[in-house]
Amino acid sequence: MRKKVKVTPNREFSDRKPLNNSDMFHSASRSEYSISSPQSAMATAATSLIVLREDGRKDLRFEDLLRAPAELIRKGSFASLYKVVMDGGRPELVVKRIKDSTVTGEEFQKKIRRLDQTRHPNVLPVTAFYCSKQEKLVVYEYQKNGSLFKLLHENRDNVAMNWTTRMNVAASVSAGLSYMHQTLLTNNSAGAAAAAGHGNLKASNILFSSAMEPLISEYGLKALPTNYCQMDSTAVDDEPFSTAADVYALGIIFLELLTGKPSHGFDLAQWVQSVVREEWTVEVFDRSLLAGDEDEMAEQAMVRLLQVALRCISQESCRLTMAEAAAMVDAVNEKIPLFKKKLNGKLFENRGYSI
Repeated sequence: MRKKVKVTPNREFSDRKPLNNSDMFHSASRSEYSISSPQSAMATAATSLIVLREDGRKDLRFEDLLRAPAELIRKGSFASLYKVVMDGGRPELVVKRIKDSTVTGEEFQKKIRRLDQTRHPNVLPVTAFYCSKQEKLVVYEYQKNGSLFKLLHENRDNVAMNWTTRMNVAASVSAGLSYMHQTLLTNNSAGAAAAAGHGNLKASNILFSSAMEPLISEYGLKALPTNYCQMDSTAVDDEPFSTAADVYALGIIFLELLTGKPSHGFDLAQWVQSVVREEWTVEVFDRSLLAGDEDEMAEQAMVRLLQVALRCISQESCRLTMAEAAAMVDAVNEKIPLFKKKLNGKLFENRGYSI
């Protein structure tokens, strides 16, 4: 019988379906992009599409995207996401069509170029982009291994999501976000330089490369998530795209990794906190992890990652920074005593958590 472990806290891709003719880029209405003058757009498209990653994509043209068969992956109030099958055996692409008309073309282009200059191995780079008065498109390489949401919640028999894999996701994603928060700067409402957050961090926006390395996608394409359980409730009304909101969303991802439960349509944070208050911490963990071959050290790591997650979803005044969260996850991953990890010369302290 498993013993109680006390943790005391401080006070999506949907199934892809073929599009019908009205949803294809090359549909009877010309395209989902709704170019008002197809002939003039086609004439200037080749020079309008800006390719940032030229390895294998140097000849990519906007008209290629218009003519290629497309499959709707998901559609929201902010944007639609398509998988585009290129001809000639070229790798598939993902095209994000952004509907936000409040951002000017100049602002959009500056944002994408800043992202291109701030690269990390665990952040999916933009392949190309296009902007006009009618359209704003962002092009990525298609990742065939799918998203964290799909592997974790829609493919429960897949043994790839063992504890080692989940811990690698936690470490890689927190490292990528920490780097972006420290490197990618923008001007806040007061005109001062501030870190630019992801803005829509969730399991469906974490993809896997061909080598199964986690890749954070859609960084900086700020969209208010339809799933409010993924966000800090105070941030929804105040500053939904702050770095503190990213930390909260990261904490939710940690909880999904630990529990195996999705946060969509379910207040996962509240459920975990209620179970922890009853001192039945082990009950929150995914049974497939506890029933597997994971050793006692792995179970201790689960408890410690849970502590980090709870700190990420705590009130903003007590919340970790992304750099602190990344360092603490590294401490768990490296089996270093959790509260003796140094960051910038400072020693992390327990701050109210006990095992």
